[in-house]
Amino acid sequence: MLDKGADLEREQKFLQQVDGWLVDKDKNDLLSNQYCEELAAMYVIQDKAALAKHQVERSITMFLDRWTELNPLSHKLRAKYLLDLQKTAELQVCGLNELIAFFARMWEVLPV
Repeated sequence: MLDKGADLEREQKFLQQVDGWLVDKDKNDLLSNQYCEELAAMYVIQDKAALAKHQVERSITMFLDRWTELNPLSHKLRAKYLLDLQKTAELQVCGLNELIAFFARMWEVLPV
């Protein structure tokens, strides 16, 4: 049986560790360049919509840059880039829209 408290604690430690890495410019650049989609998903989970949107936009920009430089005969690399783009598109369409809708519902429920 899994201990949900221990899982939550490990998750929080991991998120704090990643946040610590993002403070360091070199590590931030590496994570942002290599793991845009994962950072966007992490920000969606943390309810940081603006940062998630930034990472999604960065991922799309990086895809466009890589795609224009890609050799037309690089079929496997094209497939990999398209799969990465699919993750980004799913985050953009599902994750961010659901997050925005959630906050909109929260503002409707809260008294002014």
